Amino acid sequence: MKKFDRLDREKNILSIGARGYYENPTSDLLSFFLDPTEDHMLGDLVLSCLLECLPDSKPFPGLEGAPEREYITEAGNRIDLLLNGNSWVMAIENKLEHSPNNPFEEYKTSVEKNKNLLGKERYFVILAPYNPYVSGWVWISYRCLLDKVRKKLGEKLVISGFSKWGMFLREFLLNIEGQLGRDMNENEFGFIQSNYADIVFLMSLHEEYMTRLSEIVRRASEEVLGSNPASVKRHNWRSDGIALRVYLNQDRQDNATLLVCPDGKFRIQFYVQENARNEGIERLDFTDQGNFADWGNEANGSLWVFAKDEETLNSALETLRTALTLLIKNTQ
Repeated sequence: MKKFDRLDREKNILSIGARGYYENPTSDLLSFFLDPTEDHMLGDLVLSCLLECLPDSKPFPGLEGAPEREYITEAGNRIDLLLNGNSWVMAIENKLEHSPNNPFEEYKTSVEKNKNLLGKERYFVILAPYNPYVSGWVWISYRCLLDKVRKKLGEKLVISGFSKWGMFLREFLLNIEGQLGRDMNENEFGFIQSNYADIVFLMSLHEEYMTRLSEIVRRASEEVLGSNPASVKRHNWRSDGIALRVYLNQDRQDNATLLVCPDGKFRIQFYVQENARNEGIERLDFTDQGNFADWGNEANGSLWVFAKDEETLNSALETLRTALTLLIKNTQ
């Protein structure tokens, strides 16, 4: 499972300032970089990588003209890209996010009937993160293309030095990679499918673990409160982890939370309600006792938030007891 760890994606200029992904601009940029004669001065770098991703024959990476965007078929439909090679022609549908529900058969027939393309080897390609299994069309994996372009671009930049268009191509690759990161790739899908029963078993163990932790947190709270807390609520904080929140009173928002982080470590956060604080209480009264960090405010400033990270469950429980003690001592 370790090989499927997902790292944080590097930000790029397109994800920051260009609203991420739109299909047409992505196809426009692909068209630009696939043209060996364009101003990017990268030659056939991207085009050769695309052709190398074909499962069978690899045509020579030369074009008779610029890639054609929005090639209009006989029925008035539009193919994302048409590449007219010296002895071959390739129709490309770009499907980075959308499902393949295009009239692919009409696309294919229209290209085959084009008299200007007679005598040329024809390739019908769907460029997508997953195999859409469309009859008569070849799937090229976006990840295959990205890996090949990244390798060749790196080699070129080492030899020729950095250039504006070389760096922009790198940003373009990062942006596509960021979009692919949201989807499960074929290897991950196959892994889950092959190990599904074991994964379901692990999920059930995880649920039992969280149930046991909730009970441990309740017992630790009882040691400070002298009785059961008003509630121990479990909340899924998604990428931050799973929170077990101890509420002292049903009518108040004050609570101490044990957060189970994705790496298995812990964070204790506690929240102090404004209208429940004892008179004269300051933030230092909480940060100085227990070595808590001043985490900030929530609920428009009506809740003070303090936090401390812990490596082990025992240390996390001790810090939770300290947080609960401070809540009792400094609030009404």
